[in-house]
Amino acid sequence: MKLLYLLVIAVLATIIVPLAQHKTFAAKNYAEVEMESGSADPNSGKGFVPKALTVSVGTTVKWENSDSAGHTVTSGKDTTDPDFGKLFDSAFPLIKPGAGWEHTFDKAGEFPYFCQVHPWMIGKIIVTETGAQIPQSQETPSQETLPQMTATTPEGVEVALSWVPATIEPGKEIVFTLKFFDKSGNPINNALYDFIFIREGAHIIHRSLQPIAQGTSLEKVTFKQDQTGPVTLRLQNINLTSGEDVEFSLQIVPEFPFSMAIVMASVFAIAAMVNYRYGKLLKKWN
Repeated sequence: MKLLYLLVIAVLATIIVPLAQHKTFAAKNYAEVEMESGSADPNSGKGFVPKALTVSVGTTVKWENSDSAGHTVTSGKDTTDPDFGKLFDSAFPLIKPGAGWEHTFDKAGEFPYFCQVHPWMIGKIIVTETGAQIPQSQETPSQETLPQMTATTPEGVEVALSWVPATIEPGKEIVFTLKFFDKSGNPINNALYDFIFIREGAHIIHRSLQPIAQGTSLEKVTFKQDQTGPVTLRLQNINLTSGEDVEFSLQIVPEFPFSMAIVMASVFAIAAMVNYRYGKLLKKWN
C-alpha cells in the first residue's frame, strides 16, 4: 500500500510541477507600445502609442515598429538628460520596420524615453509597485515643435533636416536628424554623404563617407565658443547614381557674454548712484 501511495505521489508530482512552472511563466506581465506608421515625419503628430503607459514592477514592455523607418527606444527626455541612454537603450542598429525590442522594468518610478533618430517621438513608462496605488503624474508628454528644413538637389533628391534642441548654442550637443528621399519619395538606403559645416568660407566640421541607413542618418555636433554666427551646412556627394549636394543656412546663437553682464551691472550701479545723489540734492534744495 505504501508503494502505491509513493507511485501516486510521484505521478502527481510529474503533472503538478510542470503545470506550476507553466502557470508561473504565463503570469509574467507583458505590455506593448506601438511606433505608429508615419512617426518619422515630424509634422505627422505620430509617435509612440500610448505615449504614457502605466505598468507594475516586473512588467516587460515591448515596442513594435509599425513605421516604414527605423527607430530607437532610449531612456531620458533628450540627449541632455542625465539618464540619456543609461537606463535602457535599444541603440544601434535601429529597430527595423516590422521588428520589435523589449525591456523589463524591475523598479518603480517614471521613465521618460525618446527616439534618438526622431527626437520628436517621446514617451513615458510609469512603473508602480505590484498591487500598490502610488501617486503618479498622469500628464501626457507633449511633443516639442522642432525646427525643420528641406532642400532638393537638381536631380530631385530631397533632404529633410531637423535638430534638437531648437536653439543651436556653442558648448551644447546638437543632434541633427537627416532624412534622404529619392525623386519618387522613397527613403534612400545604402548610400554615403559628406557632412560639412562652413563658417566664413572655412570648414569647421568635415565628416566624410557618413552612412545612410533606412533613409535616415544622425549627426551629433558640439560647436565651439568661437564658432557663433551664420553657418552653412553642406551635405556633399550624396552617393546615388552621381554625387548630389544640398545646403542649409543655420545660425549658431552665442551665449549671453559674461563681460556684457558685467557692463550692464555697472550701468545699473551708476544709474542707481546718480539717482541717489540727485535725490539728495533735490531734498537739500527744498
